[in-house]
Amino acid sequence: MKETRLWILHLFSGFVIFFLLLWHILYMHYPVIMKGFNFGVSFPLMFSQVTARAKSAGFKIAYTLFLVFALYHGFYGLKNLLIETKWGRKAEILIVVLLSIIAIFLFIYGVFTTFKIGG
Repeated sequence: MKETRLWILHLFSGFVIFFLLLWHILYMHYPVIMKGFNFGVSFPLMFSQVTARAKSAGFKIAYTLFLVFALYHGFYGLKNLLIETKWGRKAEILIVVLLSIIAIFLFIYGVFTTFKIGG
């Protein structure tokens, strides 16, 4: 039952990542489309726009959510892939522990950078 919930969360995180990535691509790479919806800026890569975005609470929340869902989706998938190998079943606990430590480190680093840059 636990594994079923984790798998459903894995699918849900992929669904959320799709929309967050779509938003990112539209906002950063197609500003004309976003301006048509009265959202976004004309030149999202200008330094003044980047710093303004880094200070925005909404963007910090969106980047943090993107980080959480991407890390969970990626590391849960990697864990399952590694455990399905010939030696993976024998080292399942080691794989889970190592991947968890790496994911937690990446989460802390990502949140730190997101909130440190914005000031």
